[in-house]
Amino acid sequence: YEFLRSKNIEINNMIDLGANYGEISLYFCRKNPNARILAVEPSIENFSMMESNCAYQLFPTDNIVLLKEAVSDKPGEVNITYGMGAQNTTIFNRHYYDNLGKMVKRTEKVKSDTLSSLIRRYNFNSVDFIKVDIEGAEPLLYGSLKENLSNIRSIYIEVSSRNESSKYIQLFEMMQNSNMLCYSSQGKRLESLDAII
Repeated sequence: YEFLRSKNIEINNMIDLGANYGEISLYFCRKNPNARILAVEPSIENFSMMESNCAYQLFPTDNIVLLKEAVSDKPGEVNITYGMGAQNTTIFNRHYYDNLGKMVKRTEKVKSDTLSSLIRRYNFNSVDFIKVDIEGAEPLLYGSLKENLSNIRSIYIEVSSRNESSKYIQLFEMMQNSNMLCYSSQGKRLESLDAII
């Protein structure tokens, strides 16, 4: 939040993809109670915790819209792991294990939609900040981000080992080619993703 303010970005409209228990949405809500926030979380367990967290705050959270859906590259339904907490993912590969190293066998089917569709559905003509932490599925948003980049002021994208680094480099290059400035989570200006892949 402070980093964004240092770049003269005030958060009036925000989308939190992979909202988990809602901690980031709640933080931004408390900092700017007039901000419009869409918190998207597909996991039934995480979503339930996020609902509780929003309900039990001592400050108003009416400006946070909670949405139990996955964000992906196409609308429909997707499978997501179950019981992995913040690590639940729609990417099924060698990382399809729980915190104890056991193969996850339980999944849930959830509704999915594209970021472009969510932006239209919730009437976000412009977005000040999008947080993307969807456990390896971040590269699936390439098309939607490219389509909407001119209306997005800032984006935080987690880089996960659950997907190929080349796909994150494509995201980075697309943003750079659109004249976005890119920074590491430590606030260091990035000319290349090599340092964090």
